[in-house]
Amino acid sequence: MMPDKNKPGTLSLPHPRYTGETPFGSCYQQSVANLLEWQGLGDAADAIGMSWGFSWTSGDFLEGSGRWLESVRTVHGTDLEDLRFPLAGAALEFERESVASGHPVAAAVDSYFLPSPFENQRHITHCVLVIGADSTGVQVVDPMNNVSPAFYGFDDWVRMRSASCAQESRTFLVRSKPDRVPGPLRLARALADDLRAGKERDEAALSAYLTACDEGIVTGTPDVSGVAAERLYLALFLKALAQRLPGLRPAVEAVSSLERRWYLAHTLAIEPGGVSRARHIRLIRDLGQRELEQRRRTLALLEALPDDTEENE
Repeated sequence: MMPDKNKPGTLSLPHPRYTGETPFGSCYQQSVANLLEWQGLGDAADAIGMSWGFSWTSGDFLEGSGRWLESVRTVHGTDLEDLRFPLAGAALEFERESVASGHPVAAAVDSYFLPSPFENQRHITHCVLVIGADSTGVQVVDPMNNVSPAFYGFDDWVRMRSASCAQESRTFLVRSKPDRVPGPLRLARALADDLRAGKERDEAALSAYLTACDEGIVTGTPDVSGVAAERLYLALFLKALAQRLPGLRPAVEAVSSLERRWYLAHTLAIEPGGVSRARHIRLIRDLGQRELEQRRRTLALLEALPDDTEENE
């Protein structure tokens, strides 16, 4: 696209990795994978799914653990930042400075204001890539819905970044290339470490969420899209890893099945005439038990692998 003199110029960068109709809830991983690929982490979408768990504090959404961000920093040696801005204007100023220095950012927005299945329908978190920014507005690419750069003026951008579902103008940034190339055993150990470290908090989060559903504390439709998204990238991670460590193939099949089931649970919840609330909660409870059992099996497979101390990185 030729730059418009009335719009911000875009960065000269590799084309975003467009994955088409990516399942709902995975936009953070998708956008961060683009940032990492721009900085040289090859096949980043297959390399970031090193977490497996649950988190919940309040509201209708049961989320994945979210620990994948810290795993990416630690295992791949990146400077991935996860930032919040109480004021959208401050976020925009940060975006301008970052783009001016040659670094695109991933920005959380309200999908109500974007061309998407939720436009003018629902206020739901989405994440897009900011590749141009100045005093007039921003140029963004939406890897999930539209890879052609789109311009949003200052007022429109501040509105979609100020929405509560934008999570305080949540912003991701990667400034430099990863400083290490972990081998397959190191990657496997990272997932094993995550499973062991998160066991108690993950089980507690799942239990608390199900109790809140049973007691009516979760008053809306229970939503598990965040769990499904984390399992999607976990399945991609395991599939790539199993090509080099065939002993993990049973885990690939099991996690892929769990991902599909979590997305089915999400779809049944949002589609008219899906299932009753009670049946939906039973489905989530059943999936939670399947998860805990499969975590134990996968950890056993991971712990049976050779030690990685002599593996070159």
